[in-house]
Amino acid sequence: MKSGTVLVAIGDLTAVGEARRAMAALALAVGLSGARASDAAIVVTEAASNIARHAGVVGEVLLRPLLVDDVPGVEVLAIDRGRGITNLPAARRDGFSTAGSQGEGFGAMARQSSEFDVYSAEGQGTLVMARVWDSPSPPTTRGLSVGVICLAKPGESACGDNWCVVSDQDRIGVIVADGLGHGIQAADASRRAVELFRQAPRQPLTAQMAMLHDGLRATRGAAVALAEIRPQRSELAYVGVGNINATIFDAIRRRTLVSHNGTVGAEARRIQEFIVPWTDQTLLVAHSDGLSTSWDLARYPGLRTRHVSLVGAALYRDHRRLQDDATIVTIGKAVA
Repeated sequence: MKSGTVLVAIGDLTAVGEARRAMAALALAVGLSGARASDAAIVVTEAASNIARHAGVVGEVLLRPLLVDDVPGVEVLAIDRGRGITNLPAARRDGFSTAGSQGEGFGAMARQSSEFDVYSAEGQGTLVMARVWDSPSPPTTRGLSVGVICLAKPGESACGDNWCVVSDQDRIGVIVADGLGHGIQAADASRRAVELFRQAPRQPLTAQMAMLHDGLRATRGAAVALAEIRPQRSELAYVGVGNINATIFDAIRRRTLVSHNGTVGAEARRIQEFIVPWTDQTLLVAHSDGLSTSWDLARYPGLRTRHVSLVGAALYRDHRRLQDDATIVTIGKAVA
């Protein structure tokens, strides 16, 4: 699974058409069928219209291509910093409106989507996630959902971050790479890291990181985190060099995974693997330094049980650092 993210700022209803056109281009690029592309257009139109009519402030729609087990799809994240929704169960029913509309937004989105989820807290704004897949049922990555936001620094044409998730019968491999600095040369470094990761034969994570270190010497280098989720062994292996932040949550606690100082491709004095427990209740959050590290999921009651894409959306909305590229990867149990 690999993709970038398309951002459309929503300040008023004139931006709805821009969001719809961006979705049309994305649906065509991923190969959605005509019917599902039409469904995706309805979803993004409703998502953008809801922000324009209800949020009272500028919001964003983030669009992302999806591909799992050769099934294409698209994801819509609608993000605002408005008043929030006081009665979310009522808001999800057709006919409910606080803005004089027909109150069919959430209902229409849910009906056209393969996956749909909403998180809202009074005074904190609202987050909406919808996925449209070109299959009768949503595919998963070995029973897990993967959420990603990957955006360039504002004003840059190329994102210096990159990521990839691969899977086979008994493991899910993850890479998050942040090229040194930002812009085209940073993008070249992180892209090369992902290419090497995808091409490498299966081997221990320490060997993979050593291979990346050699392979990135011709670039400006990157911070890199590698993770391998092994559900059958109930464990996650992790190797990190540089300032990628990776944290796992289970039913009991939060645990920050250790990345050693250095730059892959320039100086990596210590490459060390750590093994931690993994259960079907574990959540992995990994991000580049385009996100501050001051976040705390305890600020968002109930978010931990929502779709993993909503976790990433909340952290992006409230902790994005605009002076850098930003990537957030969230992986956890698929929400029915």
